Amino acid sequence: MGKQRITEGEITSLVRRFFRKNGFRFLSTQVNGEKLYYTVAGNTSNNKQPDSIVTKEDLIVICEDKILFTSLFSEQNHTINDFEKLNRFLSSTVDLNLFKKKLPNHLTLDSVKIVGCLSSLSAKEGKIIDFISDILMHVSFKILENGHCCATLHCQENLMKYFTCQTIEFIIWALQKLIFRWWQV
Repeated sequence: MGKQRITEGEITSLVRRFFRKNGFRFLSTQVNGEKLYYTVAGNTSNNKQPDSIVTKEDLIVICEDKILFTSLFSEQNHTINDFEKLNRFLSSTVDLNLFKKKLPNHLTLDSVKIVGCLSSLSAKEGKIIDFISDILMHVSFKILENGHCCATLHCQENLMKYFTCQTIEFIIWALQKLIFRWWQV
């Protein structure tokens, strides 16, 4: 088989597996049953449905995923990039309060901490991940030759307490290889 290509959907699946392995739960709907989204700059025409929203204890993580690291910082269809959207949202008290009103009632809104997570394949060697802050983290994925993938968390020290595993190896193409081998027989 030739070199495997990964899709954004597979990145999102890996992100979810990474957070699940660390004991996070997923949020997908508001109290009224509608999908959860966040608003950028208080403008409801700037609603953004994230790739994933996860929670553990008093932490909520809003995840935006791309295949390539550089795509997190590139405009798509003349809109602001995922890094800028998350950064603006997380820096705005108005936008955060609007989002908190949409959360399920079991989350204590006074003490909840909301952060963003950008996820992608690993940056090229030597590329500095300098956006890591109290409100933004990065989960990078490196594809290994054996059909495995290594996920690595990059975050500030104050967020480490929520993660039991900062580096996890996953099998990603085992099923595809099994089907391919069966088809060849």
